[in-house]
Amino acid sequence: MAIMNGMAQGAQPLISESFGKGASGDVKKLLRWALTCAAAIEIVMVALVWTFTDPFIAVFNSENNQLLLEYAHTGLRLYFLGFLFAGVNIMLVAYFSATANPRPAIIGSLLRGAIAIGICAMKGYEMLGGHLDKKGVVISSVIMVVMIYFGNRIAWSWDAYDALKDQGFTFFDSYQYLGEILDQTGLAGDYYTDRAIGYVLSFVCGARYIIHAFRASNGSYTMKKH
Repeated sequence: MAIMNGMAQGAQPLISESFGKGASGDVKKLLRWALTCAAAIEIVMVALVWTFTDPFIAVFNSENNQLLLEYAHTGLRLYFLGFLFAGVNIMLVAYFSATANPRPAIIGSLLRGAIAIGICAMKGYEMLGGHLDKKGVVISSVIMVVMIYFGNRIAWSWDAYDALKDQGFTFFDSYQYLGEILDQTGLAGDYYTDRAIGYVLSFVCGARYIIHAFRASNGSYTMKKH
C-alpha cells in the first residue's frame, strides 16, 4: 500500500497543477497514466505473491512451522487480492482531491474503509471477547452503522461547506443544517444512496462472521482448538 500511496502523492500535485491551468487534456492524460501504472504494479505484485507464496512465507517462518505455513499460504494470497482494487481506489481519491471534488474523494476513502470497518469490528470483538456471539454481532453492527453514518455526513457536510462558504457558512453550519441543504438542492436521494452503499459493503464483508456467530449460537457446529 505504501507504493500506491507514494504514486498517488506523486501524481496528485501534477494533476492539480494541470487542473489549475485549465488543461483538461493533460489532466485526463495524467489520470490515465497513473491508473495504468497502478494497475500494472498491482498485477505484478499479485502475480509474484501467488507464484512465490511459500518462499515469501519462509522469510518469516525460520522455524518451518507447518501450521503457520498452511494458514499463511491461503491468507497471504487472499490479502494481496485486495491490492487489485485498493490501488485504483487510492489513485482515484487523489485525483478527485486534486480536481476540487472533495465529496467523491471522501466517499471513496469511506467505501475503501467500509470493508475494513466491517471485518475489523467483527474480528476485533472476537479477539477481545474470546468469541463472536449474537451479542457481539449486534454490538459490532451498531459500531459499523454509527461510523458509516458520521463518515458519510461529514463527507457531505464538507461538500456543502465548500459550495456555501462564500455565503458565510462554516463547516459546522453545513453539518448542522445538512438536511435542509439537501432538501433545497434535491440531493437528499444521493446522500441516502451513498450511506446505503456504505452499509451494504460493510455488512457484506462481515457476512461470514455474522453467519458463523449465529450458527455457533444455534449449535450448528463446533470449533475446537488444537
